[in-house]
Amino acid sequence: MSIGIGEKCIENLEKLNFENYRFVINAGVCGSVNPELKLLETISPLKVAGGGKFQTAIPLKQVKNFEEELKNAGIKVFGTLETVKNPVFEKEEKNKLFLRGIDFVDMECFYVAKKIPLLIPIKIITDTPLSNTKNEHFAYISKGLDRLKIILGNILPKLC
Repeated sequence: MSIGIGEKCIENLEKLNFENYRFVINAGVCGSVNPELKLLETISPLKVAGGGKFQTAIPLKQVKNFEEELKNAGIKVFGTLETVKNPVFEKEEKNKLFLRGIDFVDMECFYVAKKIPLLIPIKIITDTPLSNTKNEHFAYISKGLDRLKIILGNILPKLC
């Protein structure tokens, strides 16, 4: 099921009931503000934050054995993802986020995490601090989503 990005995600979340699910995967793309990460790497953050610099990060509850399965699938499990209102393309803004302890940014994960206790975010990096343009970011979205489909196809049977 797709819940959309940004504000559309918030609207769609309000319509759904997640009480009967053991866990929910929030799969999609993100930007990296951590200079050590590379394009098209797959990550799963340990914490999510939202609301700007005044919001504290929410630690994500770990689903039994899931972190090991993620690592076995080549997914880096670490760091903090901050949900932002708009994509972050400016190098100066990326650096400010990184200096605050943020590693990645997206536009919906924080809102999903507030609603769903057992959330597993799986994100593909589509731009980095070295990315120069919006076009570069958008050019990698298709490649990232193709890779994400393969990863999810491999990992979902092990979790269900």
